[in-house]
Amino acid sequence: MSMMDSSEVLANYYFTHGDIARAMQYYDACRGVLNNAQGLGEDYLSAVKVKGDLCSAFYLLCKAIEEGDWRIYEEAGDKFLELINEGLIDELTTEGAVMSYRGAIDGVEEIEDAVRIYSKYVKAVSKYFDNIVKDRYGDFNAFIEEFRKGDYEGLAHALNTDVSTLKLYVVGKVIIDVVKEEGLSEDTALEVLAYLAGLGLNPLDMGIDEMIEELQGFVTNEEFLNRVRDLLTKIKDKLNNIIGN
Repeated sequence: MSMMDSSEVLANYYFTHGDIARAMQYYDACRGVLNNAQGLGEDYLSAVKVKGDLCSAFYLLCKAIEEGDWRIYEEAGDKFLELINEGLIDELTTEGAVMSYRGAIDGVEEIEDAVRIYSKYVKAVSKYFDNIVKDRYGDFNAFIEEFRKGDYEGLAHALNTDVSTLKLYVVGKVIIDVVKEEGLSEDTALEVLAYLAGLGLNPLDMGIDEMIEELQGFVTNEEFLNRVRDLLTKIKDKLNNIIGN
């Protein structure tokens, strides 16, 4: 574990200072320890595995940055998201997932690939901001009180993000709530949000007809569009209720 810790510390240092090649080298050393971990107790082995998996995810992120391959970015994001789903929800995993999926989104070209990646990106963004909101405001409702004041630039700056990502987080939370109320799956919510986010459409700033018109340029399935229109109506109502627009 001490070998992994020292390698990870050095890797994180070089990563944050932009020396990606050297960071990649130390993340590789960190994850390599996992392959030689034998004869350890179950609890200790579990801790070693988590750290090894985290180093593997960062190794892939470094490789993606070095090679500029959106597929490797997505693979890295999936590694981080897997750790998040296993309960390791902290700054490293959530930031790593967001960075990875953003990198993938920047390089992807096909709409099907973009929707898939955006769906996972939205999930990562939600986990990332849930952590920050909990630490800074205590809960989502307290955060919304600040959001309701309308100083999006100031709030985004305080949370070290941009206004569009801040709004994506809020709309994402509302969409998930609406979909649950309707008895639909989370995947449905993420698919809808992926289309909206990917096309730069936000229910906070746009009308339903305007958004549907934009979507029709990319989606030909009328049944899906009708379902989205129905959801957008409920989403707009809920946003108006909680934000007071």
